[in-house]
Amino acid sequence: MQGIFQFKDVIGDAFEWDSIRRPAGPAGRPGYLVDDSFGIWVDTRHPEEAWQLLKFLVSREGQEIMIKHSLLPPVRRSAAAIYLKLAPDHNLGAFIDAVADSQPTIYSRMLGDISQIEVALWEMLQSVLKNTQPYRVAVEAYRPRIEALLAEATQ
Repeated sequence: MQGIFQFKDVIGDAFEWDSIRRPAGPAGRPGYLVDDSFGIWVDTRHPEEAWQLLKFLVSREGQEIMIKHSLLPPVRRSAAAIYLKLAPDHNLGAFIDAVADSQPTIYSRMLGDISQIEVALWEMLQSVLKNTQPYRVAVEAYRPRIEALLAEATQ
């Protein structure tokens, strides 16, 4: 499971919840995009075929296929209807609207093993969502692990 659905599985019926857009502040409504992206290698032997594939992947049809298999929101508003049907009882429109506010995230500038940091943060978040420990306790429990991962990058 990916996207919002991983939270639905973790939270279950523990409490009622939904999603909303990020609040707007003085700098606007900053959003972010994940770093999944498509590109064409400069030395490809098949540039025209690669271009056709890339255009398909971001087309309405390509995005609808992606939604079906990944459960992630589309980057095209024209494919939104399929995504919204995945969970009619949930405000998935918040994710569709957020795409318009988004900017790419630059993970390569972060220190440490990002995948291991993500695992630790997800475990911490799950413990809070499952109500096995308060947020402050979870943060303090996972802090040494995350700080150690960050410290590895500076050695």
